Amino acid sequence: MRALRQLFSLALLAAFAGPAAASTLQLEPVSIRLSPSTRSAVMQLRNSGSEPIHVQVRAYRWDQELGEDRLRATEELRVSPPIQAIPPGGMQYLRVLLAEGLEPTSEQSFRLMIDELPRGGVADREVQLLLRYSVPVIVRPAGLAPSDLRFRLLREQGEAVLVAANSGGQSAQLADLHFTTADGAPIRVNSGLLGYVLPGQHRRWPVPLPPGSLDRATGIQAQVDGKASRYHLEVAR
Repeated sequence: MRALRQLFSLALLAAFAGPAAASTLQLEPVSIRLSPSTRSAVMQLRNSGSEPIHVQVRAYRWDQELGEDRLRATEELRVSPPIQAIPPGGMQYLRVLLAEGLEPTSEQSFRLMIDELPRGGVADREVQLLLRYSVPVIVRPAGLAPSDLRFRLLREQGEAVLVAANSGGQSAQLADLHFTTADGAPIRVNSGLLGYVLPGQHRRWPVPLPPGSLDRATGIQAQVDGKASRYHLEVAR
């Protein structure tokens, strides 16, 4: 199956299905950690609304190629049940488990795509916004080296591009990132989750910067796996 390019922590999808309304689908937890010894987990899917909702869940292998996230369908990670109905105010459970025979010795990364399905039988030209959750599933054996990040800031076709490379054995989650400067005035890149850098891979993000900011940046400060961290920044002058 051709790799999917879209990958979001939370994405709104438009479909011609019904009146515009906020989704009532809620998930817990929003990320999953497995290991060769802990091979399964359970998610709760809640419907906080007054109408039943139908949900489809699919599993994908998650890699990074040429600085971009890539997904491909996989049977290494199983979900049960893959399609289910959740009554108003109700809750259903989703079981996530590693396939038999999969015994990873390095970190393996997956994503669950959880889609709210459109309801049928509505008038034409009415629009309903459906929700897609993209849930990371990390399979991490014991004893792996921690993440080891290096950052570069490049100019490409007149735009700034941040490149984060991870030579460690574990993935790194980046959030609340900003550039530090010699004059002490930080340059914010984003608030909230920026993304992940998988082990042995690199990830690229375009970063809109005010004029002159590229030459002032000297370092990186970010929340890495929930901890405040600082890094040197290599800047292409």
